[in-house]
Amino acid sequence: MPSSTSASTPPPPSATPSCAWATVRAHGGTARVREVAAALPDHEDPTDADIALACAEADPEPFLETALERRLGTGALLRALRVAHRNAPDPRRARRATGRVLKEPYRLDWALIAAARLGRRLPRTAADVLARRPDCPPEVAVVLRSGQPARPWRGLPPPAPEPAARQPWRPPPSTWVPEWRPPGDTGPLGESAESARHALRTMTVAFDAPEDPGAVTLAYLDAVIERGQLSAFEVAPLVRPAGLLTSWVGQGSGCADVSRAAWSGRAALHVETAALQARWAGGGVSAERWAAFPPLLRHYPGSLPELLAEVSAAHPDPPDARNTRDARGGLTA
Repeated sequence: MPSSTSASTPPPPSATPSCAWATVRAHGGTARVREVAAALPDHEDPTDADIALACAEADPEPFLETALERRLGTGALLRALRVAHRNAPDPRRARRATGRVLKEPYRLDWALIAAARLGRRLPRTAADVLARRPDCPPEVAVVLRSGQPARPWRGLPPPAPEPAARQPWRPPPSTWVPEWRPPGDTGPLGESAESARHALRTMTVAFDAPEDPGAVTLAYLDAVIERGQLSAFEVAPLVRPAGLLTSWVGQGSGCADVSRAAWSGRAALHVETAALQARWAGGGVSAERWAAFPPLLRHYPGSLPELLAEVSAAHPDPPDARNTRDARGGLTA
């Protein structure tokens, strides 16, 4: 292939005008071709000039066939393919130029195309594109792809791989802004809000239960929130046991799990769990309550709101502290 600095060969004329004349001849015969040629004011197109000269003959049929073959025949196709291959600066553009040439209405003589491939007069890019055409005979496809004559014992070689499409530039992924991931499976929580509420009210939640596929795990809670079946505001008060929710949210989503994005169900559940405790504190919690909270949390079977209510009932605020909290606008359990 010549360098880009060399002068490119001008492209051959389009085959569309010749195809139009062939259509007129096929449907109207020589008389109709003469009539249309006489009606044209001028013959600037080379094909029109050849048709006009052919019509001037006493027996125009062979001259018409020669004029059309010169523009539509396999020889014209091979010439156009060589020009397209010669003018393309790289294989990818050569393949595109070859595809544009093959969209022209040329007459394909597959025997002549195979002979051109055997004689090394057909560019390899054009041979690959021609071999992929659905109307290409199998024995010609063997010649086009291998460059050797077809033999009964020589099978059809595998098609050449298509060139990889150029991908648009994308910024590199950031560890602080994770890519969006589709929601996972909801498992025993079902596909509706009612089924999720019923499962959370009747079943306990496990961190991970590979041996029990029917268990409700934290991954299923993620999916329920991300699918929009339930909000994290509804899920957090229903999770049992309370210790699983607080330990998972406080450690997995708050510190170690920085790969979770803000839209994830885990991040939303983290916020709502912290909000439950903030509403319970309501501006201040006595030391007795904080001291009683961790020992109960470790083995408490109920939900976090139930545990907070139990701690509040066992260690009520003194009247003056309650009045102070009410004045600050805090919420009491």
